[in-house]
Amino acid sequence: MAIITRTRQQMRHDVSRKLADFEPHGTTGVADTGSTVSFMKDTMLSTFPNDHFNGWELTALHSTPESRICTDFTKSSGSVDFAPNMAVGIGTTSYEFHQKFTKLEYDEALNDAIRSVSDAALLDKVDDTLAIRKNLQAYNIPSDFVSIYDVQYDVRNSQTIVKRFGADQADRDASLGTSSISKRSQSFSVDTSDLFVRGVALLLRTPGSYSAARTMTVKIEGDSSDLPDGTAVGTSNTVASSALDEVWRWVLFTFPQRIRLAKSTRYHIVFYDDITTDDVRVSWAIDADAGYAGEWAATYTTATWTQVTTQDHCFAVYADDPEWESVGPKYWEVVPASTRQLYVNRSLPDGCALRVLGYQAPSVMSAETDNCAVSPEYVEAKAISSLCASRIERRDNDGYDYALQYKIWYDRSEILRDKLRTRLKANVRTIEPQ
Repeated sequence: MAIITRTRQQMRHDVSRKLADFEPHGTTGVADTGSTVSFMKDTMLSTFPNDHFNGWELTALHSTPESRICTDFTKSSGSVDFAPNMAVGIGTTSYEFHQKFTKLEYDEALNDAIRSVSDAALLDKVDDTLAIRKNLQAYNIPSDFVSIYDVQYDVRNSQTIVKRFGADQADRDASLGTSSISKRSQSFSVDTSDLFVRGVALLLRTPGSYSAARTMTVKIEGDSSDLPDGTAVGTSNTVASSALDEVWRWVLFTFPQRIRLAKSTRYHIVFYDDITTDDVRVSWAIDADAGYAGEWAATYTTATWTQVTTQDHCFAVYADDPEWESVGPKYWEVVPASTRQLYVNRSLPDGCALRVLGYQAPSVMSAETDNCAVSPEYVEAKAISSLCASRIERRDNDGYDYALQYKIWYDRSEILRDKLRTRLKANVRTIEPQ
């Protein structure tokens, strides 16, 4: 069943309109300049009579929305007083009014509707972050899985160069230790698919007088304002500098575990060694003949990164090039343990990537911009029926025919619910909740 994407805010507005509980003019408004923590002004509201919004709930849609009860409305200025004061001034923030139900009631009703089909409207989930480790058969199941129907392994168990820049000979040296440079970096960007990186190769050499026994390391860090952000996504195994001489050589730095790099994201390769003195050390080659378009090098001195837009280092990124094949249903099982473990009882190569296929429950919406994970049509119908049911027996019933609306929307939700159940694949094994 196709799902039309709708956010929590859009769905709350849809539900409140269907319950005749949305002002002004059936759409959200934007406050005028000068609105503060204690009152909100919008001249578009001047079409309503004095005191029209008294007792209604006003919600300012800040990044963290705030709701208050309106205490007075003045028609001539379109000004609404409320209490208590908001933590953040409204300014020109969007807002919405509700009379029958609060914003919290709407949001909870929508999430309760999602929860009502959490065991039926399951969503496909695939995870390929696990890898076979020697003498290990039990693996922690990645989060969010509620059931698994297949476990696959990478038949090739190989890696390929997915990013490379530079020739085998450098145009220029760029040494650690020169001018107090203790680290050097090179940016690169992942394309339209996530990468599972196993290693990075750098084109390196040492000067002829170089004799010290040193170790070299590579980190992959995230991006902050086009420079390394200081947070390592992965740190390589160290490599001894004794492997180098005056000839340029590609040196491979492998990672203890595969590193997942997100698609359409910039990262930085950070290279350094374990020497703190200011002397000429290992050189990382620069290819100046043809720049690496849209990327750049950077140097690190005295706790500060400096971008070098005219230079690009020579590097290669090695990532998995998987070909998936099923382990076979008899070779895996879900272990009934509190740690949610997957047991793989088949001899596979060390380091071989595993791919887990299964299902997850739909997530509730915790932010205004979160999208509904299941049919918005069902969720809205179920939410309306629940809201109406909560008002049928109340003595302060406002005259709205909640009983009739409850029946209409409940019947509608039940029809839609029958279409949501996921048709499960064979060999599904349920993961017991922790």
